[in-house]
Amino acid sequence: MTSGAYRFVLHDLIKNIYHYDWLYGRLGDEISKRVFTRLVQFKVVPLLKFIELAYNESGEYHQYFDKGIVDCDENEVFVDCGGFVGDTTEDYVQQFGKYKKIYVYEPEKDNFRICEENLKKYNNISVCQAGVGEKSDRLSMSEHGSSSTFMKSGNSEEAGIEIISLDSHIREKVTFIKMDIEGFEIPAILGAKNHIKKDKPKLAVCTYHIVSDIWEIPRLIHAISPDYKFYIRHYEKTQNWETVLYAIPAEKRTEEKRENSENQKRLVALSPLESGWHNYELLKDCGVIPYLLYKNHGW
Repeated sequence: MTSGAYRFVLHDLIKNIYHYDWLYGRLGDEISKRVFTRLVQFKVVPLLKFIELAYNESGEYHQYFDKGIVDCDENEVFVDCGGFVGDTTEDYVQQFGKYKKIYVYEPEKDNFRICEENLKKYNNISVCQAGVGEKSDRLSMSEHGSSSTFMKSGNSEEAGIEIISLDSHIREKVTFIKMDIEGFEIPAILGAKNHIKKDKPKLAVCTYHIVSDIWEIPRLIHAISPDYKFYIRHYEKTQNWETVLYAIPAEKRTEEKRENSENQKRLVALSPLESGWHNYELLKDCGVIPYLLYKNHGW
């Protein structure tokens, strides 16, 4: 029997298929399209093989800092939302070696202390014990010491943590924002909308915490600033997590191209097997129906 969790995932895909298709049409390279297709296949048929095929095999490209997508220089103002123990920021320094300023936000007190200790050897790094959200607030937090810090509503002073918005907390121009904040990514993006609109920073945002994040997050970024191209990479070979959306500022496309893209209808025929469709299968419904829709209706 199909589990309730699986039905919930499949329901999001069916209900919001237009948004999935919208994202596919805005992905910036073929690798992103292949990774995205494998992740969608996993939603349809939850076989581990599809996750393995989506996995970023290259050890050269680190999570959040895929050098095939991201380029950083000495003028970088990098914002690490969900700093944990400083490991992501240290990875940034190792990968690029230069920056102007780094801001790190980590709400959990023990992680914050370790993070502060690990990063004190570097210059121009500000470590703040706070979570990132849409506006200034206080929340209670369930502390369990892992990289996945869970936050919930409440007024407990003992467990209360500060929540800040990036727009109110950072006054200078930012050039790169990373977010891995356990489902708080959308509120955090809303709290950084002025930076995104004006500064157009590079964004590396996790999209696996909530089922709909995979399309809602790029939709939100596009609504704030339509001048981004999107890339997707998946960094975990055995689980359906560690999926990162990269949003990179791009030159504006012409309105004509954008309008044509919006109006064109597309039918996607996903193979349930990792090998894809075979020729003899394409002579049946899975191939004939898309072909006739293309031939007779311009899909």
